[in-house]
Amino acid sequence: MAIEEAHPPRRVGRPRRGTEGEATRRIIDAAIPIFLADGFEAASVDAIAAAAGASKKTVYTKFTSKADLFEAACLRFIETHMPRVELEAALGGSTAECLYRIAHAVLTAAIAPSCIALRRIAAAEAVRFPEFARTLHDFGHARIAILIEQSLALGVKRGDIAIDDLRFAADYFVNVAIMPPLDRATFGIERPELTHIKRETLCRTIDTFLRTFQPAHALTPGGDVHGLPERLTAR
Repeated sequence: MAIEEAHPPRRVGRPRRGTEGEATRRIIDAAIPIFLADGFEAASVDAIAAAAGASKKTVYTKFTSKADLFEAACLRFIETHMPRVELEAALGGSTAECLYRIAHAVLTAAIAPSCIALRRIAAAEAVRFPEFARTLHDFGHARIAILIEQSLALGVKRGDIAIDDLRFAADYFVNVAIMPPLDRATFGIERPELTHIKRETLCRTIDTFLRTFQPAHALTPGGDVHGLPERLTAR
């Protein structure tokens, strides 16, 4: 089986916002709770400007439209939570441990009520403003998939797993381990919290996922081939 290195980082849209001026930061900070409370359509730029201690003219100087401001709010959410996910990915350990920590960190942030509300707004406005969904994908989903891809690449190097297409496997993991509980929380089918049952389901999903890529010589009948330490699953 030919083993490939992890793909180089994918281009994920426009550069991150991290160098805004103080006025821009104040406007975004003021806009987030108003968007979450009122939704995109009902959110008032006048109310956002007042909450930020700025004029409406200043808001439109910093942002070309309310849609541009909402996109910046989405990006702020992602950039607030992504460092925690990146830290968990960098802690090392077995492939199973790495995948669990990444998925746990992502879900802890993503199914929080505020993030769910933001995701619902972006979905509701996706037809008129496809850039909302694109921002969530490029700066969220795609960056998470890169971290997973890198973890899988280390597992391949150690000989723990055998994967031909690391990018496909990383995207697949996102779609089977992270997206289902996120979607259920978004649609109100499940409570927006990472319960014991959800953690147990995540463990089983990781085990099933890694069995798919287990080298033939390492397979053993029955039992978990990728057990996770209790210190992780109890989190």
